[in-house]
Amino acid sequence: MIAPVSQIECHQNVTSYDANFSSTLSLSSSSSSPWLQHHQRGETQLVFVESVASTVVCSVYGGYPPPSVRIYLGPVDITGLFDEPTRLVQVTGVPGLRQVVYYTQTSTDRLVLKYSHSQLVFRCDATVPGLHATSLHMTTLVRCKHCTFTL
Repeated sequence: MIAPVSQIECHQNVTSYDANFSSTLSLSSSSSSPWLQHHQRGETQLVFVESVASTVVCSVYGGYPPPSVRIYLGPVDITGLFDEPTRLVQVTGVPGLRQVVYYTQTSTDRLVLKYSHSQLVFRCDATVPGLHATSLHMTTLVRCKHCTFTL
């Protein structure tokens, strides 16, 4: 039996000498709420500081068989910058009627973006064999590390 992914989350932390950003974004693929539609259109931003390493974690809940996870920045597949996915298995129910749910997570603590990466779409795709990918789309905002402005 094939089961779809039920939720994708992306957690991000950036720490620098003058900035500390943290955000968590998620979607539930079984919902048709306006909140979900807002996130699927890519209107939410991940905030980075130029040339500062950032920690990004993409977590996928559900899917059987376990989903594969791919990460993109714009058209470029950056999955190779992320650690091998880890999988946890949750088994509930009585013998013979057990439900198996997979929790798949991949992360990196070395994602460094340039100012030119600002406004690119960051995408986390979770694909269960035989089903279409479930995706979380977010726009990137890269702040200057050493910007000075004069009026």
